[in-house]
Amino acid sequence: MPKKLSPSLFEVSFQDSFKITLRYEQETDPAGLFLFLTHIIKAFDAHDKAVIESLELRVDSELSIQSVEEGSINFEFVRKIICLGENKEKVSRLMPENRKKFSRNYLGYTNDFPSKKMGEARSHADKAEKERPDGLEARLDDDTEIRFLRPEESEDEEIKDRVSLEIIKPVCEKGNTSKWCLKIDGSNTDVSIKDLDWLEKFQNNQLDITLNSIPGCSLKVKLKTITNNQTRKKKYEVVEVYDIKPPPPTQEKSV
Repeated sequence: MPKKLSPSLFEVSFQDSFKITLRYEQETDPAGLFLFLTHIIKAFDAHDKAVIESLELRVDSELSIQSVEEGSINFEFVRKIICLGENKEKVSRLMPENRKKFSRNYLGYTNDFPSKKMGEARSHADKAEKERPDGLEARLDDDTEIRFLRPEESEDEEIKDRVSLEIIKPVCEKGNTSKWCLKIDGSNTDVSIKDLDWLEKFQNNQLDITLNSIPGCSLKVKLKTITNNQTRKKKYEVVEVYDIKPPPPTQEKSV
């Protein structure tokens, strides 16, 4: 008797839809309103296509305006998504989850999708905010505010003098100012070498340095904080190199 295939191995189609509601003031300029509307539609369309591409799905879509009333516009995207039966539950959950992430933190979220389509989504999100009329409120499925704002950033600097760092991977090519890999606080870290005189001498083989050597240097630490979600990023620069200590004999390796 032939073995029956599981229904989950066959392609199934299901409807995925979401609504966007715009509420605006009576004196809102219609031209600005429809420019905003155009870009927000294109932003979500490109976003969904980027997610769909990443999940290797097939899709048909259409846009329908449900109602236009004084002070509000309601419209709906309807998509027919085709996938394997075993993936239906995952896909039907991911699509709305990703749209909400896009609405709340479009810059940080879209960086996880290095695709051309997601680049289009970011571009239209920026343009939508640029054209957003005063007093306009946009909501996704009536509960998530759509606000494509760039997060506020602040940057602090600290200079640490006479710091000892371990060389893990230098850049030996002449004129190449790419970051070196140095060990900082026990972790391998990419560091910019800003002492260009010292760097030139090293790259011209005028300095006797081995891997795991310990440069004594002045280290600049830049701490960038994105205030809306308290993301903190550190960037390191070697400002000046004072001296080089050799590594322990067992670690010494020529560069």
